Amino acid sequence: MVLRTLVAGGLFMISAAAFANNSNSAGSQTSISLDDLKAKCADLLANPQIKPVSVKITCNAQSTYWVPGQAKNALLPNSKQVGGSLQMKGFVVPNAFFPIQTNNTPIQCQTYVKMQRTVHNVDTDLTCDQIAQVSDLGGFCDNLVTARVAQDPSLVEEHPTNEVRNFCPAE
Repeated sequence: MVLRTLVAGGLFMISAAAFANNSNSAGSQTSISLDDLKAKCADLLANPQIKPVSVKITCNAQSTYWVPGQAKNALLPNSKQVGGSLQMKGFVVPNAFFPIQTNNTPIQCQTYVKMQRTVHNVDTDLTCDQIAQVSDLGGFCDNLVTARVAQDPSLVEEHPTNEVRNFCPAE
């Protein structure tokens, strides 16, 4: 009986160790949901024979924003019409307006360039107890990335996209 208990306990420890290492014959990883990962962590925490595991979280951020670009010259069309009427002994030429050429108004109009901001691979290690508290992975990562960028602004990559908007009148 003691031998059977030792063998069963040994097999349980081997299977738990394999579960904790998340290894399989190909060495690949299995994609699961955050809730499934929390459940697996809870299972590991429930077994006092398994050493605490660390959960590596990798956060990334990508955002866009607009910056003023180089102003463009444009013309706003002006118009001028002059009219008149004629009268003579009971005869009248009714009032009529005639276009007169006039210069357009030159303006500078603002353009905006869309920028992309990227932060790659902000890593940190969490315990299973900490990961159990994460209910919104996006919000958690946003706070983590924001804090890390505040410490090290060089993590941010920024570059213009090909999108430009100008607020000039249609020509």
